[in-house]
Amino acid sequence: MSKLQLSIYQFVLKEKGKSEGSEYPKLGDFYRENFIREEDKLSDVTREKVYHNFIEDFIDLFNDEFQLNKNETKGIGLDYIRPYPSSYIIDGILKGGPTGIEQEIFDKEDMETPEGVLAEDKLTTLPYYFKLWSPYDNQSGILMIQSYTDYGVNTLILSHIKEVFRKYNTSFITERFIPKILKEEYINDSQVYKIAFLKNSLPREARERFNPVFTDYEGLKVKIEITGFNDDPENFLNNLFKPEHKIGANLSDLGIGNEEEYETVVYYKDEFGHRTHAKAEKQIEIRPTIYLSDSLKMEDKDFADYEKVRAHTDGILETIKVEIGYKPIDNG
Repeated sequence: MSKLQLSIYQFVLKEKGKSEGSEYPKLGDFYRENFIREEDKLSDVTREKVYHNFIEDFIDLFNDEFQLNKNETKGIGLDYIRPYPSSYIIDGILKGGPTGIEQEIFDKEDMETPEGVLAEDKLTTLPYYFKLWSPYDNQSGILMIQSYTDYGVNTLILSHIKEVFRKYNTSFITERFIPKILKEEYINDSQVYKIAFLKNSLPREARERFNPVFTDYEGLKVKIEITGFNDDPENFLNNLFKPEHKIGANLSDLGIGNEEEYETVVYYKDEFGHRTHAKAEKQIEIRPTIYLSDSLKMEDKDFADYEKVRAHTDGILETIKVEIGYKPIDNG
């Protein structure tokens, strides 16, 4: 049975050709520049009207057909969209999946007798929920994309949304975002089970000392893993950073001695076996996968129930607004 997952991205918009740090101060600046139509009466142009024009453009880009990746191995199409202009939200269901290769269809209890064939020009789909919050009165917005443990079209969805903005010479710049409360929940429910020390480059003499066969390999990397333990994350990191708990073994031949010479990575897993890892720091900065409860699925199906996921992600969005310090502005 596949589990529902959720990826969250924070994004900003930047006009192409402009330097880093020159993003639109407010997303509304982008809307005003590009989504006031010639036929619009300026006296009637409200924020909601401008945002509605943006929504129309977003929908039109799908052009009632599947959009394929460059290799034509996956595609996505629009099932339906629900706009909420007063909240600056677009959400809905996209359908997508693999294509471009002929596949035989079998009953999983009978591998001898094919029941049919999917031709290479056919596309199999699963439904994927998405939510785009792009507030008129803030510099950044939030994109959420639902996927499954073994299936996803996140890259294709991100690429297609970027096309909406690329039409207007604007870059859609994203960064993964995990709400603080979800990080804390994961840390509280997890254990450290592995630690690794990474050295991403070795000088020639170190490579030769280690083994002459590696002398000429300039890109040689070393990774030392330690497993066989489980510990509370806070307790483990507190102990790890004590001065008397530095690496005592002589690893200087591998360039692993002083802290600045190597990277330390800590691996975590929770009670459900969900795993993640992050650089070892006193302030834990992890990005665990977000899993959604099975209660958000449609009855008797493994698909997300639109209304349930919409309500759940609305709650997550409200938490994010508080975390990023979003305060609505009446006029702007």
